[in-house]
Amino acid sequence: MGRPSLTPSDRARGLLLGLAVGHALGLSVGQRRRPRAPERADSLRDVIRADSEASPWGDEVALATALVEELLEPEVDLRRLADRWIGWWRRDGRGLDPATADALEHIALHDAPVMTAPLHDTAPLARGLPLAIPAARQPRNLVSGTYHTVLLTHPAPRAAWAAVALNVAAAAWVRDRRDFLPDILEVLVANDAPPDLLGRLRRIPFIGRGEVGKGDPGAVARSELVLWTAYHEPSLERGMVWVANHHAADPTTAAAAGGLLGCRDGDQAIPARWIEALPDPGYLRGLAKRLSAPRESPD
Repeated sequence: MGRPSLTPSDRARGLLLGLAVGHALGLSVGQRRRPRAPERADSLRDVIRADSEASPWGDEVALATALVEELLEPEVDLRRLADRWIGWWRRDGRGLDPATADALEHIALHDAPVMTAPLHDTAPLARGLPLAIPAARQPRNLVSGTYHTVLLTHPAPRAAWAAVALNVAAAAWVRDRRDFLPDILEVLVANDAPPDLLGRLRRIPFIGRGEVGKGDPGAVARSELVLWTAYHEPSLERGMVWVANHHAADPTTAAAAGGLLGCRDGDQAIPARWIEALPDPGYLRGLAKRLSAPRESPD
């Protein structure tokens, strides 16, 4: 799993481009109600191009890139990040899930995040993934930043810790650590994360495809699905197609899988046809370059 020769820039490009491609692939399955996503790269190119033209970035990609822009500031401010998200939602907002839209409306009106968890255990696993690049060697910042980024719109600890688990995996690869599960379990145990999440992730090495993501398709099941794929599936392409077609997946889950597998394998592992089908891959590459650039350590 992973290639030690990859640079942080390779992984950052893989994360952002994979997130965008995964989201488009998830949309192709969900919105068009296809029974299965095409499994050949040339077929996927047409699917991704059509969905990207309908919604140039999609909600998860737009929110993730807004987070990158905030991370490039001298100091990260969660309220300013919320303003970036609110600005995109008011300008465009295509595809934004109701829970996030309601939460952003609450922040805009009350200058504070909503405190009540959504009725449905949604899984905003993708939008916080870019944090793993600059905070890979700052574990406290990685955990706290991911957790509170999710809480901006989804005040549900299960969803927040599920997102933390994905970001710890991505950060492990940035540090060239091949086995990410011990890092995840250490963080979750130390922070008294929900027992059902711990139980799901502990079983990842021991279960097969047929056992993954069963039960309530919320944040915990979807994080298991994404992390199981990253742990067991050596092919980025096969992994992304499988997650997009999984009964527990949605475009957000497919975006998270694409971002995580892209971070693991780098952008060169993503089929060129998939990347070319995106509306502006150069913009994502430019953000990745800036995100992965060395910075001075905080005082």
